[in-house]
Amino acid sequence: MQLKQLYIFLLLITQIALSQEPYHVSFGRKDGLPSLNIYHSLQDKNGYQWFASDLGILKYDGYSFSLLSTEDGLADNENFSCFQDSKGRIWFLAYNGKISFLLDNKIFNESNFALLKTNQKNGYISRISENTKGEIIVIYSNGNVRILNFKNNSSSTLEGKQIILHYIQNKKDYYINPKGIYNDNLILIKSLPQKNLNGLVIIRSFIKNNVLYFSHLNAIYTIKNNVCTKLFDVPVPETGIISLSIDKDNKIWVGTRNGVYVNDLNNLKPNFEIFFKENAISSVQRDFENRIWITTLDNGLYYIPNTTAKILKSNTNESLISTCLTKDEFGNLWCGTANDLFYKVDTSKELKSFDAKSSIQSKNYIFQIYFSNENQYIIGKHAILIQGKKNNNIPFIGAKTIVEDEFGDLWIGANYLLKIPKKEIDRLSNYDLYSFDKRVVLKERTNSLIRNDKTIWAGTNNGIYKIENNKTIYLSKNYPKTQTIISKLYFEKETNLLFVATNSNGLFVFQNDKLIQHFTKKDGLNSNILYSIKKGFLPNSLLISTNLGVNQITFSNGKFTFENLNKFIGIENLKVNDTEIIESNLFLASDDGLLYLDINSLQSSTIIPNLKIEEFLVNGKNITVKPELSFRYSENDISINYTGLSFNSQKNITYFFKLGKQNEKWSTTKTRQINYQGLEPGDYEFQIYATNASGVKSKIEKIAFTIRKPFWKTYWFLAVLFGVFGLAFFIIWKKRIHSLNQKFETERHQIEMERDKANLEKQMIELEQKALRMQMNPHFIFNALNTIKGYYSEGNDEKAGDYISKFSMLLRMLLENTEQTIPLGTEVKMLKLYIELTQIRYKNVFDYDISIDPKINLEDTAIPTLLLQPIVENAIIHGLAPKKDHGQLTISFTKNEKSLLCQVIDNGIGIKASLEKQKQRQHESKAISITKERLALIENEEATEVIFEINEITDSLGNSSGTKVIIQIPYKTIW
Repeated sequence: MQLKQLYIFLLLITQIALSQEPYHVSFGRKDGLPSLNIYHSLQDKNGYQWFASDLGILKYDGYSFSLLSTEDGLADNENFSCFQDSKGRIWFLAYNGKISFLLDNKIFNESNFALLKTNQKNGYISRISENTKGEIIVIYSNGNVRILNFKNNSSSTLEGKQIILHYIQNKKDYYINPKGIYNDNLILIKSLPQKNLNGLVIIRSFIKNNVLYFSHLNAIYTIKNNVCTKLFDVPVPETGIISLSIDKDNKIWVGTRNGVYVNDLNNLKPNFEIFFKENAISSVQRDFENRIWITTLDNGLYYIPNTTAKILKSNTNESLISTCLTKDEFGNLWCGTANDLFYKVDTSKELKSFDAKSSIQSKNYIFQIYFSNENQYIIGKHAILIQGKKNNNIPFIGAKTIVEDEFGDLWIGANYLLKIPKKEIDRLSNYDLYSFDKRVVLKERTNSLIRNDKTIWAGTNNGIYKIENNKTIYLSKNYPKTQTIISKLYFEKETNLLFVATNSNGLFVFQNDKLIQHFTKKDGLNSNILYSIKKGFLPNSLLISTNLGVNQITFSNGKFTFENLNKFIGIENLKVNDTEIIESNLFLASDDGLLYLDINSLQSSTIIPNLKIEEFLVNGKNITVKPELSFRYSENDISINYTGLSFNSQKNITYFFKLGKQNEKWSTTKTRQINYQGLEPGDYEFQIYATNASGVKSKIEKIAFTIRKPFWKTYWFLAVLFGVFGLAFFIIWKKRIHSLNQKFETERHQIEMERDKANLEKQMIELEQKALRMQMNPHFIFNALNTIKGYYSEGNDEKAGDYISKFSMLLRMLLENTEQTIPLGTEVKMLKLYIELTQIRYKNVFDYDISIDPKINLEDTAIPTLLLQPIVENAIIHGLAPKKDHGQLTISFTKNEKSLLCQVIDNGIGIKASLEKQKQRQHESKAISITKERLALIENEEATEVIFEINEITDSLGNSSGTKVIIQIPYKTIW
């Protein structure tokens, strides 16, 4: 009852009429249009948009406009329309009557294409079409026709026929002139009922489902099977219709100088929908994504991404900056604005406007419209309007949010959080709101309040507070990231989730006072700047308003999923302040106005985007793409320019590309150029596809090309080079072999000479050794023979026989061991025989002892033949024989590491006494000299030091007591 009284009161407040039109994106000079006077639009077979203007032809790829003018080859800058034929040629309808067309990015005109040249003056070109033979029909404003035949490169004319229109119906060509319908042979087959039919009033036509629609004066007609029928009148002046179009939903769009009139051909209504009333609509065109392009005279372009999305404007065409949305218990929508006004939109879409102007001169920006059991509160930046039993308009700066608790007390969020008891609400004053008494609960700037039963949460400039049972808990205390400006709170009772929207740090989710999730752009949010959170149209879903459109978040079992609704609505980068759902309508509050659309229209587009490779640049030069591309090794700087055509995605297109084999990973980019510098020689395949805002993939485009190896890396060159090098190598090899052979022969000869020399030297050494031994042998033999002679002269035959037996054994051993070295055991045996033979001569003169180191193997150890015999002989004859008393001869062999130590020790008269015997000196010198020479030869041959020492043995008084001879030679084995 209270709310009904409130509505009656509000109806008495000033009402302002509102209009609605499709939500659209405007293109003007700031977007790159050189002119706002656009005559016509065309979408070519590749998906590009073309616009005819008074300053040239504009091409739009979804990113930017490019301009073609007479400098590029156009016949004239002012062109009224464009037409694309079956061969892909785009024809331009020039004001000066001259013909030009575009094919493969080249413009053809009279100067470079003779077929287009004409000397006739026919006025401007009013229409270009293609007949069933593939010929181009050019209709001029004076009614003359030129027919261009590209097959035989010829043209013909139709003069004086006053042709207005050419069209094809049932695969036959027809012409219309003021008298009626003519066939291809220009035979009149049907008269038309219209009077004053001429080109000035019948240049607007459209073919749909084999039916010709055309305008005459202010009426729309159809021709089917040569029968002309009036369809309806348009409530505009007779020259008011300037364009005609029919979309795929069979809606007819009639462009006039006072907006576009829309009706449904499936269900014609007496009243038209009228949009853009302040504009002269020169053309309406639906593109391959089923979106609408509208060209205007003097106001540029309009793009309608979703025809079900409407935006509300005032009757002065002023955009309404909508700030907040609320629905009441009757299903009505309430909308706050930034300029004192708030609106009620009832279920029948009737709109009424109310004023919430404050006594302060500044505009009252409305943050919230709140309904309690008894009152309606309009929370403005400069005033709070209370409507109920007692109406009140309180000037107050800073209020942003309000909520009523279970007792009816009012909580107001402003520069602080204030609690007003229920009994004081009716007499609330500006002074009360500025007081700092016990009603101030929290001295924090409070932006949002939300209540559930007995709990109130407050979103402040420094985080979230929870107020329960008169206790205030700072929930952000343990979560520093949440200590930021909170813009809106939402509590989901079933899951006990508290959603927290911030103005710079995305979305936080609490559960049971604990932070469980933090979401930002990287998680799927359109932006980190959030304005509001409202219940969504799906179970367990919310709508989140941002400065870049709307997100829907769904949550279930702890899983949260984000979806960008911009792609469904058709908005991109639109600042959405708030959302609300009423029945099947989604309302969006934005700075551009109040936008609404049918929820059922929020369907993902399945239309495949077009992807066009625009340029393939090699070292900066554009190359025509063909099946087999091959470049020199130095042409390895590749740049590829491409465009994904999806106007509804509004530049939100992602490109996936790779260069190489199928199993290589796809790379992604938002840019429209890829550069590959310094590519190595080889075979390449560039692949790319685009995905639009809905994630739909385009067809994969491929370019295969080869970068050839430099000639010095090609197989034939390498083969020739290999052959040349092989031949050169063979020649050099042959010369080298010859040289080596010569060198080998020389070295072999030298080696043989050196070997012969070495053998000769060895033989000489052996001969010298033998000679030295032979020098000893005659002397020994001579003494032995004297001894034998002595025995026989004495008549001692037995001793002579025994002596001869030992002597012959010694001689046999000498003859058998002719090598340079013999086993030590053999040497010892020969020494024993020699000593025993000598003892026979020197009876009872001396005894001898031969000691051998146990480590020495007598059969393996090598020693020069009869090395010690001269020393032993010298010791006996010159040392022991002259001695008056009995003598002792000691011979020892010791192994020291790598040497063999031989010692001959006697206790004879000594060296000095022996030297006194002049007659013996020469013999002694000869024996020692022979031994030294032999040892020198051994040292030279073995390259190892040999020791030969003769030392006098003296007693304690310094008297000579014998001689000690030391010989140390390298230790060798006989094998």
